[in-house]
Amino acid sequence: MRIDVLGAVRLSTDEGAVVEVAERHLRLLLASLVAANGEPVSADTLSDRLWDGDLPVNPKKVLQAKLSRLRTVLDQARPGSRELLTHTPGGYRLVLEPGALDARRFKNAVQHARRRESSSQRAEALAEALAMWRGDPFGDVAEEVWLSPVVAELHEVRGDALGALIETLVEQGDLQEALSQANGAVEDYATREGLVESVMLALYQLGRQHEALETFETLRRRLAEDLGVDPNPSLRELHARILRQDPALLASKPAAEPVARPSVGRTNVPAQTTPLKT
Repeated sequence: MRIDVLGAVRLSTDEGAVVEVAERHLRLLLASLVAANGEPVSADTLSDRLWDGDLPVNPKKVLQAKLSRLRTVLDQARPGSRELLTHTPGGYRLVLEPGALDARRFKNAVQHARRRESSSQRAEALAEALAMWRGDPFGDVAEEVWLSPVVAELHEVRGDALGALIETLVEQGDLQEALSQANGAVEDYATREGLVESVMLALYQLGRQHEALETFETLRRRLAEDLGVDPNPSLRELHARILRQDPALLASKPAAEPVARPSVGRTNVPAQTTPLKT
């Protein structure tokens, strides 16, 4: 059985068949147990999260019914999996088997990919890890305040992976692929200076100097408005070199060999990368 939270909360069988968790209360319940990372969650905490202060007449009895329904759904993913949801003195806990949670597999895959010595292997492994994303983590329950730290961490890991992938592709000279991957990234991670630096370099090396400079200006404004800081020295230096059209920026690079890469999950992505927009 697998538990999927890199997108809508759902279950899937070991063979990959999806088992929908159709009721929102059950998705909240599963998300609460997953976010606890194997630690027990008290019945009171689960009730508060499910009903947000608007408790039913008999919350304990209704919670028991929801837990029973969740156990049934777990069994649909793999018979006997209901036993993974246990009750302890500290509350309810879900035993997370190795490799069961896609978020954990994703973080491990990113770590392993970044340790690859070969740039082509690193790019391929990073793209494979990023392809695990189906959408916003935890789907329609992601806005719950208690989930914010977990969701933020996953976005941070994804941002690191995207930045590393785009940087690696630019280093390889695979500029069009770098910009293709950056289409979804520049909006989601607009103040990540390393990522934007790689995008600027790729744009300039493809003869799109104006877009590279616009990308810098948009980043500069966002950093000033959101964080009250200026771009880092490395990024300012690249900006200056683009302005003076430094020939060294166009130094020839070995063409990257085509690598079969899975598509990184993005939605509503235009065909051509455009500069960051406010």
